[in-house]
Amino acid sequence: MQSVPEVVSLGATINADDARLEAIATAASRVDDWTAVAARAEIEGVAPVLYRHLEHAGCGVHADGLKSLRALSVRHRHATGIRIAEFARLSTALAAAGIDSAALKGVALAGLIYPRPALRPMRDIDFLVRPGQAQLARGILEDHGYQFEAGQPSRFMRYHHHLPNARKLVDGLTVSIEIHTRANSGDTPGRLTLDRLDEPLQPVTTEAGSYHALGHRDMLNQLCRHALEPGARVRLVSVMDIQGYCAHFDETIDWPALARRHPYIPNFLGLLDLVTPLPATLARFAYGGSALPQPGRLIPTVSEVFTRPDRLRGMTELLSPPEWWFRSYYGVDERGRGAFVARLRHVFRLGVWMGRRLASSVG
Repeated sequence: MQSVPEVVSLGATINADDARLEAIATAASRVDDWTAVAARAEIEGVAPVLYRHLEHAGCGVHADGLKSLRALSVRHRHATGIRIAEFARLSTALAAAGIDSAALKGVALAGLIYPRPALRPMRDIDFLVRPGQAQLARGILEDHGYQFEAGQPSRFMRYHHHLPNARKLVDGLTVSIEIHTRANSGDTPGRLTLDRLDEPLQPVTTEAGSYHALGHRDMLNQLCRHALEPGARVRLVSVMDIQGYCAHFDETIDWPALARRHPYIPNFLGLLDLVTPLPATLARFAYGGSALPQPGRLIPTVSEVFTRPDRLRGMTELLSPPEWWFRSYYGVDERGRGAFVARLRHVFRLGVWMGRRLASSVG
């Protein structure tokens, strides 16, 4: 079964060169359970891209073996088209009402860096608006038939970075929308809002219409911080987004300015190489340090820790997180430089996490 995660990981790249396609074909030749491959690729958010690479690799897999991946690709093509059309339509409606907005994550990246938007699955679509305009934006979406949930799903999310989810049935698909007042969770360092951007917004042009997305530095900060949020493992779609964005805009990203503003990002690119090989154009960022255990493993969530039977062990994991996550989150380089200061910062960060949840629970 080791061939299953291997072929999915190798396939988690937007553009595969000949060497990558050959590696994918080699891994595919060892697969004996393509249903497991399809299931894992869907969980990781890379099913359409993997199917495309397997076709281009000409790996000789029997047609029945790829039936599940093909079906997933067709389903995502339909769903992504609807979601992007809805986003473009609602973005125009918000702009007409004087509400500035930007696309986050999948709906932004699908139109920016993917050869075809349908190659980027998404579960919902995310608007970033100014905090003072969030309720106005909610009213516009309600006027367009979207129904908002009564509240956040947990008392610990009272001061969350987005409004409760909104949903509407569009052409047989339930479209879910989040209106963000901050691009990242309040647990993350910094405060990324439309009023506090490092760079101007950039245009996104699709067949369904145009809208805006974050500029390079803000985009990469949002994508990287989102990828490192507590959980089980980093999702391959997040890895693919970050690597793909850097490769696509390599010549236009001001790398020295990015390194000064967010030094953890270039370091994180190298550590992502341990999860999924970097594209050849980004080889200069490749990790060159000693082996790290369980690349891609994240720190557990606070809620998970407090629901475990053995809370003491969970607290130990919070205080001493997985090395890959720790180095990625705090920018500890391959030589371990900065680890001591990062340990102190981590204790402070845990205090922020606990304090936010306490304030929310009694607010």
